Amino acid sequence: MIIPVDGRPVQLPDFLIVGAPRAGTTSLHDWLARHPDIFMPQEKEPSFFYAWGDPPYYLDPERKRTADHITYRLEDYLRLFSPAPEGRVLGEASTWYLSGSERTVPNLKKVYGERARAVKVIMVLRDPADRAWSHYWLKRGWGMEALGFDEATRPEVIRARLDARLVASFDYLGMGMYSRGVEAFLRDFDRVKIFLFEELVGDTAAARADLARFLELLRFDDRRAYPRVNVSGLPRRGPAGLAARLVFRPNVIKALAKPFLPVRLRQGWKLRFGQQVFVPQKMDDATRRRLVAYFDEDIRRLETILGRDLGAWRAVRPEKRGGEGRRR
Repeated sequence: MIIPVDGRPVQLPDFLIVGAPRAGTTSLHDWLARHPDIFMPQEKEPSFFYAWGDPPYYLDPERKRTADHITYRLEDYLRLFSPAPEGRVLGEASTWYLSGSERTVPNLKKVYGERARAVKVIMVLRDPADRAWSHYWLKRGWGMEALGFDEATRPEVIRARLDARLVASFDYLGMGMYSRGVEAFLRDFDRVKIFLFEELVGDTAAARADLARFLELLRFDDRRAYPRVNVSGLPRRGPAGLAARLVFRPNVIKALAKPFLPVRLRQGWKLRFGQQVFVPQKMDDATRRRLVAYFDEDIRRLETILGRDLGAWRAVRPEKRGGEGRRR
C-alpha cells in the first residue's frame, strides 16, 4: 500500500507474516513469492518493525558474523520493495514480529499511521515444545549452536546471549510464548489470519486456498510443485556432512560466490539441500515433560484468546514421529 512517510508517498507491505518461527513461515513465504500477483522481497526476515533504529545483531555466540539481513534503517527497508511491479500486493515475513510484539506493534503504528489497522497479518502457531526443539536443531545443524539443548535453554544462558546482541531466535523458549503477541495483534489489527501448524501441513492446498481468500487474490496454481523447505537436524556423516558444512557454515568459497548468486536462488537451493542432508533428532520424554510444563500456562491463556482447544500441546506423549522430518 502507498503510505505518506515524511511527506512523501512510499510503498509498504499490504500484509505481514509475523511468526512463529519453525512453524511453516518459510513455506508460506515460498508459496506467496510464487503467486503472480504478489511481490515479496528476496530476503526473508528483514525484521524491520522490530529492529528499527537498533545497531546490528549477531548470528553466533562468538559474534563472528553480523546478521546482515536484519534491516534497521527505514530507507533500507523501503528499498526492499522498490523493485515491485506496479499493481502487485506487497508482503514480507519476519518471525521476530510475534515474540517481539511489544516493539513491533508500536513501530508499525508509527510508520503506517492511520493506515496501520489495514495491514493484514498472518501467523502460524506450532506446539511450542516441538517448535523450540526444531529451532535448536536448526541452529545446531547450521553450525550456530555448540551447547546442548538443556544448557542452551537455561534462563541465564538465554539472558546473557540476548544481552550480547545475539539474534532473538537464540531464545528458543521465549519465541514459543505466543499469547501476549497474539493478543496484541488481534487487538490492534482488523485482519488477522491464524493457522495452526497441523492445519498448514495437513492439507497444504486447502491452506493456500485459505490464504488466497484472506488476501483477496486469485487461487494458487496447485498444478505446480510446492516442495517442503527448511528441515532441521544434524548433518549426515560422510560426504553429505562435509557438503552441509560447506553450504551452511562460513567459509571462503561461500564468501567469494555470494556476490554472483541472486539471494532467492541461494536461499532456495540452501533450504532444499538441507532436506537431503539433515538427520531429524528425536526429543526424549524427559525433555518433552519439562517443556510441556514450561509452556502450560501460556498455552492455557492462548486457548482463551483464540477460543480453541490446544490440549494436544499440553499432552506429554511418546515421541513417535521421527523427530523433525515433517513437512515445513
